[in-house]
Amino acid sequence: MEQKDIIKQRRVYLEVLESARDTLARYNSDFEYIKNADKLITKVKNKYSMTFIKLLVFGGLAFLIGGVCELIDFFNVSYLFMIGFVFFQIKEEKKGKKEVEKILNNVEMTFKKIQEVHENYEYKESLHIKYFSPDICNKLYEYISEGRADSLKESINLMHSEAHKQKMLKKQEDIYSNLNSASKKNVAIGVATVAAILFSGSRD
Repeated sequence: MEQKDIIKQRRVYLEVLESARDTLARYNSDFEYIKNADKLITKVKNKYSMTFIKLLVFGGLAFLIGGVCELIDFFNVSYLFMIGFVFFQIKEEKKGKKEVEKILNNVEMTFKKIQEVHENYEYKESLHIKYFSPDICNKLYEYISEGRADSLKESINLMHSEAHKQKMLKKQEDIYSNLNSASKKNVAIGVATVAAILFSGSRD
């Protein structure tokens, strides 16, 4: 393909991505909600679930209150206090499940909204919904405008390739970090693991 044809082709794909970015600009908050849904769910679970700290605190309070009541000749309420805590925790976990369900329902509704936007997008045949997000469109636009790719297909492949490399580099960094703090007997195992990752290629 001649240079002038390549430039023309790039302009066409840049127009497609520019249109997508303009369309998606109104839905940034929706994409942020979907992106952060896992963090929200984790936060809710941590808030309402039973933890060792909670058990320790309530257990300590139970025996403390029971001990005080015994000193003033009252019935030992420590066991009743713990039973009350168990029922309280069951109620809390139910609340947590409802909040998680609410988040998941919101994600589903938000995704349906994005699907509808994509369905009405004029270049939907050129840009699959899998790549129909502000972050991805910005990255694909960057590849083509910088001349690192000449088409959507090339830019998508480049994005996947770079993501894979980053994943591999992260694994290597983690292993080397572990090697620095590992005992001598674990060094050989660590080196073997590094070698396995380096030579695993696309099998990961």
